Amino acid sequence: AAAAIADYLPQRTARKSPERLRRLLLPSGDGRLHWHWDPRMLTPIAEDGARHQADLLAAATRIRVPTLLISGAASDVVSESTINEFLALVPHARHAIVPRATHMVAGDENSQFNGLVLDFLASLPGV
Repeated sequence: AAAAIADYLPQRTARKSPERLRRLLLPSGDGRLHWHWDPRMLTPIAEDGARHQADLLAAATRIRVPTLLISGAASDVVSESTINEFLALVPHARHAIVPRATHMVAGDENSQFNGLVLDFLASLPGV
């Protein structure tokens, strides 16, 4: 399992220990291990999200709090056009790109993610 994950996510420098992997892999009836969530679950979420797209876009225009969008440069979920659309709707938002991260930025580059969040929080008035 560790080798398969390393092949799939070569940009991740940190590797999970066998103990941590055990919590993420579930045995199936045939004795094989499967990831703890099924990526096929994203299909109905995406379909349902499309139905709510207009409401989501309108809600984004009402965001008034300081906002930081962190994205992974190698994300296969969030595109540059989606990021640009969000930034147009929330013009006060800041955007940070983590070069070696996929969509799971905190999992791929946890220290860099934490640093970006802490720097953002420290930049806020009164913090």
